[in-house]
Amino acid sequence: FLFKLRLAVNLTLLHSILNHHNYFYPTLTIMDFAKTPINVLRNICAKNNWTVNYDMISAEGRVHEPTFTFRVSIDETQSSAIAAGFSKKKAKHAAALQALKIL
Repeated sequence: FLFKLRLAVNLTLLHSILNHHNYFYPTLTIMDFAKTPINVLRNICAKNNWTVNYDMISAEGRVHEPTFTFRVSIDETQSSAIAAGFSKKKAKHAAALQALKIL
């Protein structure tokens, strides 16, 4: 149940992003957003021949409670987003989601 609720919330958020960016990316569908934010960002960048880079800025905290901070940058648009997470994977996903919001 919790997974379905979380998925519904994520799809709702991504649907609003899709509606916002539909003018710029009319070929995207809601199924594109069923993927991870990293995959969606990679697809958008590939369609526009943009280069996307992920850089780990910091790893802080105790060994059993680390916090990782990642920056994602898109060279051609000179856009970047920074986000943190309790794992490298979560931090990268959060940074990709922030980048999607500002594209």
